[in-house]
Amino acid sequence: MKDGDGRKIMVVNSFSFLTALLCTFCGVTLAALSGDYTILYTAMGFVCGFLTILLLNRRKRYSAAKFGLMFVFCMVMLYYGVTFGESTQVHFLGLFLIGVPLLICSPQEKELKFMCLVLILTCLVLLETNYYFMVIEPMEMSRDMTFMFRWLIMSIVLLLNGIVISFYQINISGLV
Repeated sequence: MKDGDGRKIMVVNSFSFLTALLCTFCGVTLAALSGDYTILYTAMGFVCGFLTILLLNRRKRYSAAKFGLMFVFCMVMLYYGVTFGESTQVHFLGLFLIGVPLLICSPQEKELKFMCLVLILTCLVLLETNYYFMVIEPMEMSRDMTFMFRWLIMSIVLLLNGIVISFYQINISGLV
């Protein structure tokens, strides 16, 4: 394994672990705010998904871990985007996600990078399609609750973007 590969595994593991913590925090917070504990149970399912990524890397299934990370992120975006509706702006998670495959995939993993990007774009299209046609109705929320959910979600997306940028900076510093 090359040094760059080890760094990418560390980034995937860090993302997985930090996102599992954030998902736990969001699940508890959103469930407490709404009184709907289905949100918490689903969040714990996603936490298990993020922690599974650590197991995949431990078993040296690096490509599966990278794709799995993107898959779990996309499922989070789809589930909460459909559940909360467009007013909470969960789809901004998709904008964050576009930078992740570029960070975690090596130049040799063109197919994996392509599959991850297609997965993200597919999920964004599905989400927008649901917003337009209302195939699945979002949960009913008061204006105040929608506002709180939106700000919590935007804060998490901004934090995740900060983490991605810091990993890019670490990679650039390693090159210099």
